[in-house]
Amino acid sequence: VRWPSHKAAIEIVRAARARVGATGASLPGRVAAVTAQEALEQFGGKVEVVVDGGPTRHKMAATAVRVARGRVEIIREGAIPSSVLQEVGVVTVLFVCSGNTCRSPMAERLFRKMLGRKLEVAEGELEARVRIVSAGTSAEEGATAMPQAVEAMREQGIDLGDHRARSATKEFIEEADRVFALTRSHLRTLKERAPACEGHIEMLDPDGADVPDPYG
Repeated sequence: VRWPSHKAAIEIVRAARARVGATGASLPGRVAAVTAQEALEQFGGKVEVVVDGGPTRHKMAATAVRVARGRVEIIREGAIPSSVLQEVGVVTVLFVCSGNTCRSPMAERLFRKMLGRKLEVAEGELEARVRIVSAGTSAEEGATAMPQAVEAMREQGIDLGDHRARSATKEFIEEADRVFALTRSHLRTLKERAPACEGHIEMLDPDGADVPDPYG
């Protein structure tokens, strides 16, 4: 899928009222054409009309990618560097409770451990593919996990001592690809804060039951 950034090209596409087949202005194996003249030299008499908007902005070929199974595969690196695409290709999973000191941080760490085992990858490698985070609808920023939660996770071989609470802001919700609410109340709040994200906000329990608050 291509979408031009040049105003003239956008207006031509809009005025055509048709699907437009768009390829790069270079032949395979040739240096990317960055001016109309360079493109004409490569394509010769195969082009009937050229709209010359000046040299291309980035002076290099477009970056080509294939998106499959939730992953971004770089076919050809160009104007957009691979480091940017790799960041975009990371899936973010967000767990949300109230204070982000018991339920959601426990869910976050348990999921990270379980997913690492399932994919047979170390935690460092997992973070390059899946970003797993948690937050609270009424969290106190920077609060530590409850001692009982830390102890419960220690029994599972998981260290929760470095956890710091975060608030489930509209921006944080919008950054996530999948959002799991611990209760129906959290679900309503999340959908109210980020209505556009309603399609990927769901209950953690697939049957829709609340996960009880263990506070105290």
